[in-house]
Amino acid sequence: MINSRRKGGKIPERLHFDQRTASGPNRSFLFNEYFQTVFTPPSNSYDFNALQVESVCPFSLSSIATTAEECLQLLSNLSPNSAIGSDLIGSMFLKNSAPSLSQLVATLINRCFSSGYFPSAWKAANR
Repeated sequence: MINSRRKGGKIPERLHFDQRTASGPNRSFLFNEYFQTVFTPPSNSYDFNALQVESVCPFSLSSIATTAEECLQLLSNLSPNSAIGSDLIGSMFLKNSAPSLSQLVATLINRCFSSGYFPSAWKAANR
């Protein structure tokens, strides 16, 4: 749907999903149905102690913390032309979802700071 070569994105006039076609405002219903098929609801609680920690840092970064507001600002200011990461999540998705994601991202980062553990995947860069 989004073509970065044109420097913009546009939702097609007609969407097709599961042998159905929708246009106009009804496109949102097809989007909704698609996302319901691929969405996995989060558990009510996250057990960060169950993470497989590859190495434990003897130092605590608990004095460092971020807020949902800081994460919201950073996510909202992402460039839509940024390269997609190893997680295959595009910056446009993160930017548009910033209000919903900011508290979760802040909690995750703060847990990483307090435990001294950051996932290995976060240390990898696309080349």
